[in-house]
Amino acid sequence: MKIAVLSDIHYPTRLREIPDLSDLLVSADQIFILGDIVSSKVLDIIKLLGKPINCVYGNMDETDIVNGYPSHLFLKLMNFKIGLIHGWGAPFGIRKKITQVFKEKPDLILYGHTHQKYDKVENSIRYINPGAFCDGEYCMINIHMDHIDTEFLTWK
Repeated sequence: MKIAVLSDIHYPTRLREIPDLSDLLVSADQIFILGDIVSSKVLDIIKLLGKPINCVYGNMDETDIVNGYPSHLFLKLMNFKIGLIHGWGAPFGIRKKITQVFKEKPDLILYGHTHQKYDKVENSIRYINPGAFCDGEYCMINIHMDHIDTEFLTWK
């Protein structure tokens, strides 16, 4: 299962134009959005692609996004427990803070907020941050029965 992971889109505050998402996300089976979308116009465009979407809100999102989506999600896909969250506050210690939100321990936590790509295992949890979409960064994760591959991509 191939999943496109986007965070920190920041449209229209930092990203002035939305790129052709159909080209960027064509190979994805699902799309995960990790907050700081800012405008729901982006979600409307992504929904037109007709792919399943899981979305959480971030600290910069407009009220309609905050009211329409959760702050975090816990999913079970294939053999993996996956947490989706944006993050908040200073980047120092962010992984410890976001981990405490989940009642059940995830195998993988996908998060944003820091605008820095990240893919490491800490305390038996894998953390992946796709970087900031507004800076041209996102990632694809490919979930297999026994492992997850990550590919960091750029669109600018």
